[in-house]
Amino acid sequence: MSPRPLAVVTGAAGGIGGAIGAALAAAGHDLALIDVDAAGLAAAAARLGDAAHASPAHAAAAAPAVHTLVADATDPA
Repeated sequence: MSPRPLAVVTGAAGGIGGAIGAALAAAGHDLALIDVDAAGLAAAAARLGDAAHASPAHAAAAAPAVHTLVADATDPA
């Protein structure tokens, strides 16, 4: 079995980032979610994990691994 691809999503706690994360998870990717909003990031990760388990079409497939990092992707330091 080949490994699942890993997608990095910045701004993952927001609407667009969250939607991109959901689409990538549905397409079979593991996720690395990054955002400056720690609480929003935790909520997004929980939603993505819950959605993966709730889909009957993918019940036999392994849920995506969801990793989080609180960081500012625009900070050059």
